[in-house]
Amino acid sequence: EAALQVLSIFLRCESVATTEFATAIREAVQRAPEQELPGLFNAAEERANAGEYPVAELRWLVSWAWNEGVRRHYEGSRKEANEWFHRALRLQGRGGFDELPHEGRELVLSEGLECF
Repeated sequence: EAALQVLSIFLRCESVATTEFATAIREAVQRAPEQELPGLFNAAEERANAGEYPVAELRWLVSWAWNEGVRRHYEGSRKEANEWFHRALRLQGRGGFDELPHEGRELVLSEGLECF
């Protein structure tokens, strides 16, 4: 909960250093309740769109979002899975990965997920 409080301060202050912001996002993602995760990813995506996000942290977010999509898919939550796959794809376009992990491409193709 402390990480979420710090992050809420960071979100209101645009002058926070990028590395500190990215670290706070990572900590918050690992601790946040499920309903707060999309907001955290949106905040990270805004910074990434501005070219202000460390590539290593962006890669971590891409991996986390993709893995969350896979988890949701296997739980039978296709809508939520697609939302997480879309988040991963949007972030990967900001420098996270050159392409999707091989396993992810195979899952999308073999299961016919609607994330493209």
